Amino acid sequence: MVTTLNSSTVRRNFTPTDDGNATTRVIPVWETFHDPLRTWFIINLTICGAGALANLLLLTAILSSGAHRRGCGTLIVNIVFIELCMCAVHLPLNTVTTFQAQFHAYPEWVCPYIHFTFQWTQQAGHWSACFLALNRFVAIVCPIVYPRWTTRVAYAGMISGAWILSFMDNIILAVGVGGRFAFVAPWYSCGPRSDGTAILPVLISFGVYLPEVLTAALYLAIFVKVKIFGRIFVRRNNIVDGLQPKPASIVLLAKAKAQRRFALAKIMLASSVWYCLCYFPNNIITSTSLLRYFIANPVLQLWIRTVFLCGFAVNPVFFFAMSRHYRIAAARLFGLAGIILRRTRDRSLARF
Repeated sequence: MVTTLNSSTVRRNFTPTDDGNATTRVIPVWETFHDPLRTWFIINLTICGAGALANLLLLTAILSSGAHRRGCGTLIVNIVFIELCMCAVHLPLNTVTTFQAQFHAYPEWVCPYIHFTFQWTQQAGHWSACFLALNRFVAIVCPIVYPRWTTRVAYAGMISGAWILSFMDNIILAVGVGGRFAFVAPWYSCGPRSDGTAILPVLISFGVYLPEVLTAALYLAIFVKVKIFGRIFVRRNNIVDGLQPKPASIVLLAKAKAQRRFALAKIMLASSVWYCLCYFPNNIITSTSLLRYFIANPVLQLWIRTVFLCGFAVNPVFFFAMSRHYRIAAARLFGLAGIILRRTRDRSLARF
């Protein structure tokens, strides 16, 4: 259908064509892929809800257990809180705005606010995971100096440092240096757009690739230290007392502590690998010859975002599946909830 329109008011669902004053209407992408869009929307929100509940359960289990919230547990709490925010707030908001953008246009100022907080939180998670990996590296590979890393100042510095580094990395783009946050076709979801300079790739490298590479290198060093050299190293003064060995119970206690540290490192490594598997497919596709297939298939673009979402939603599974301590902490919560429900029911029956 050919319609006369003013080019300054043409909506994004119409593509102007030079033919005098006429423009040709192009079928919007959401009309062509209406059913896949709705399916994606429902599945994404379902995963967000399940991920938010799982992260909330893990966070509550950690906070309710004195043993888990002490020491490096504060760093884990920060990471789980970030993943909870992503699943409960940022990713659902991103999904809803992408869906609604098919039916009406948002003001341009909406995108910077939404995506700045999105990327700030996301990259704070990258740096938080990196600092936790550094903490585990010192605990296992350099245990002699580990007490210096267990002070409140050290933990506060690592947590605040992750948020500050992420804020500084994203505020540059938010104020328009190197690019901007804008709605990107064909689905008009919010994302970073470069101004043609090298600033945006540098910012992404600093906020994503650098912490992920450091995290992988630190965990690799831990596994080399433990597996290749054949045993978990513990502090010498935990094993010997002068020339006389300490009692077997003390030795076993020290070894158990070292094994718990290594077990946590394994959980975080599995979590980190899973996140990379969910995050990097989009980057690989858009930087290789696969890009032309990606552009030609808008539905694939939607489902790649769902894969990214799973990187945050599934992480609690690794904690519960790989550590009985976290399973016990969660079971206690369910047991406490059962007791409360029984008492509430008994009180209700007593009134009658």
